[in-house]
Amino acid sequence: MASLSAKQVLGEDRVFTGTIVTGDQFISSSWYVQYLQEEFNALACEMEGASVAAICRMFKIPCVVIRTMSDKADGVARETYEFMMDIAADNSCKVVMQMLEYI
Repeated sequence: MASLSAKQVLGEDRVFTGTIVTGDQFISSSWYVQYLQEEFNALACEMEGASVAAICRMFKIPCVVIRTMSDKADGVARETYEFMMDIAADNSCKVVMQMLEYI
C-alpha cells in the first residue's frame, strides 16, 4: 500500500523499493556510499527507521517507514537537506494522505 500510494503521488520513476542500510553514523563520503551499494546492494542509508521497525516487529504492530532522500552523501549534505526539507515534508504528507484512502 505504501509503495502504491507513493507511486500514485510522486510517479513511478521517483519511487524505489529495495535495501536501506542503517547505522549509527551520518554518511557523508561518496566512497563509503559506493561501498554500501556494492556490499549490501543498498539504495539508501538512514539512522532512524530500522529501530522503529524493530520495535514494531517485536510487539507485532504493523508499520511503514517512508524515507525521502535528503542528500546524496556527497559532501554537500547540509545544503541539500535545507533545500529539500519542505519538499520532503510535503511529499511525505501527500503519500500518507493517499495511504489513508485505502483504510
